[in-house]
Amino acid sequence: MAHRGSSIVALSVAATCLAAAGCDGSSVEPLSESVLLEYLRVGGVEGAQDLLTIYKNGTFDYESRAGRHAGRLEDDELRALERHIANGHYELDRTPRPEPRPVDWLDASCTISRDGETVRIEIDEGPIPDLIRAIQRRAD
Repeated sequence: MAHRGSSIVALSVAATCLAAAGCDGSSVEPLSESVLLEYLRVGGVEGAQDLLTIYKNGTFDYESRAGRHAGRLEDDELRALERHIANGHYELDRTPRPEPRPVDWLDASCTISRDGETVRIEIDEGPIPDLIRAIQRRAD
């Protein structure tokens, strides 16, 4: 159970960092060189706490209130994600985040590494939200 508590603390720290970061897509903490994509969703009425990290080698770590799950993307999933990022088929996330945040505020952030640069992007459509949902289903 100590591990689960430390996971929740880590997600809370990540949420605090997300809250402190700007929302222009450029003022985000750089990702590790091994990370391709990081997705964080925290808050809301249900108290969401999801952290997904996809590494450049195709492995991933997914952590939620239900626990941790590690795995590997299918080769075609990884190639599609890499193409999507390389082609720039996304918009920078410029969503305003209110201060102070309402108690039920749900915040979701997707950060990618592209050509050595880290940017926060919108994930309303395209292969990224589909991939996130597929990984979440695998963890269930």
